[in-house]
Formats: sequence, structure tokens, C-alpha cells
Amino acid sequence: MLPTGAEFKWKFRINFFETTLFFCHFYWGSKDKSFVTYDKNIDLKYCREKSDQYNCYWEARPDGFYISGDQKSWKISKPDTCVHIISRIPNELLLRCQSADDDLGNHTLSTGEEFKWNFHPNFFGTTLFFCHFYWGSKDKSVVTYDNNIDWKYCHETSNYYNCYWEARPDGFYASGDQKSWKLLNKWT
Repeated sequence: MLPTGAEFKWKFRINFFETTLFFCHFYWGSKDKSFVTYDKNIDLKYCREKSDQYNCYWEARPDGFYISGDQKSWKISKPDTCVHIISRIPNELLLRCQSADDDLGNHTLSTGEEFKWNFHPNFFGTTLFFCHFYWGSKDKSVVTYDNNIDWKYCHETSNYYNCYWEARPDGFYASGDQKSWKLLNKWT
């Protein structure tokens, strides 16, 4: 147990194969969260050399976990997420997206048009958005963001984790890069 302002640190050597991995599980009141605190990607992106060692610093705050290589510039461990819904439907596509906290309202998209929104996933990885789609006589409710979709289909760019969806006549496709698409839901 660490009181506010206290520090826990450890030293280690990276293994020969550079597959060293550390994760931590944090508990705060009734909340808990596990995540990777060290791997090669974190090392390359955030850790800084000081004297004869590399340093990676994590700071737990009420709004999330922050990482730094120098304890001066801190970056939240995960940037905002942006979900993009793109219509590839002939005619109009109607949709309404929402989470437990946010109703994004009704939207009408023509072929090629996009509806998008940004948000910061909650501390516990339980953020969920779904959209209800209407096309002619068809309608379908689709989970457009949850932790599973994030890990599989959202890719980080300089400012966001982007999750792309295309509504097509045969169903709903997801992609993180808009190059490779996977059919995740059919209209029926």
C-alpha cells in the first residue's frame, strides 16, 4: 500500500530476447486496474537514459495513469479515442449512438459521409458505446466501442486511438487503419 506521494521502484535487466514484461495491478477503494507498466514498446517510446540506467516513471492520478521518462513531461497512458462511422450504404443511413453516460443524438448519413466522436475511455476499461442503425426496413444495434474492440481494431495515431466502422449493405466492418476491414456484424 502506497500513501499519496510515496514511490515504489525496482531495478531489472532486460532479457536477451528483449521480451521483458512487467504489469501491475492497482487497487484504489473499490476500483482496480491491471496494465503493462514495462515492455519494449514502452521503453522505446517513454523511458529515458540517466547515468547508467533507463528510467520509466508512472504516476497514478484520479483521472488515470501517466507516464514520463524525465518526471517533467507527463503523458496520460492512453490518449483520447475517436470512433468514426462511415456510410457505404446507398441512400440514407440513420443512426443513434450512445453510452451509459452520453446520448450522441440522431444522425443521417449519405453515402461516403462520416459521423465521429472523441472520448476518453474510463479508468477501469468498461467504457461502452453502441449505435442503432436504420436503413430502409432494416435495423441493427452494434457495439461500436468496448475494451475488446479497442485492443483488436483501434490504432494509435499522433493524437488519438482511431476506431473506424463502415456500414455496408452486407453488414458492419471495423478497422484501425482504414486499409484492412473485418466484417463483425451482419444486418440480420
